[in-house]
Amino acid sequence: MSEHETTYLAPNTILKGELQLAGPATIAGRIEGAITGDNAVQVVGDGSVEGDIQGSLVEVQGTVKGNIIATQLCRLGATARVSGELRAANLAIVEGACFVGQVCVGGPSMEEELQQQMAAQQKSRQTAAARQTPVSPANVVHEMAAAANRLANMTSQTDEMAETASGVAGTVNVVSENIQNTLNRGPRIIRARS
Repeated sequence: MSEHETTYLAPNTILKGELQLAGPATIAGRIEGAITGDNAVQVVGDGSVEGDIQGSLVEVQGTVKGNIIATQLCRLGATARVSGELRAANLAIVEGACFVGQVCVGGPSMEEELQQQMAAQQKSRQTAAARQTPVSPANVVHEMAAAANRLANMTSQTDEMAETASGVAGTVNVVSENIQNTLNRGPRIIRARS
């Protein structure tokens, strides 16, 4: 039994975004986003989730469109409608459940894999946050100067291309005039002397 209270998402409630759980959860409403936790996640008959679910015990009576990772057990009830990849240490499917997707049932290494995935996700979030440069007047001025330099370089390249194109156009005009003059001369008729 968990020391945390169960999180309950009531019917007619819609939650959009990632949900990170510290304890068990019962979903009777609609979630559009991923659910991550290390406890039990239950999606009851009227509940629906459009996103991935990670937990130790995942029980579905409602609808899930996304991948499920259960480190201990995944149970699909008679009214379950699931589409996606299902990975679980143990799997129970009751008659009447509908599942479309791939299934991978494994042993206790699933829990270790889930912990590694969660640690990698946390690390990537921290790395992304660390990469963000704070906005300061000096940074803005520096970025604007760099953009102005790029624009000046592009302008000079455009001017060079225009000069080259005008030189090519002049050459084409001269060649065209020479061809036209040749065509205008017409053939000469030479008569023999008698």
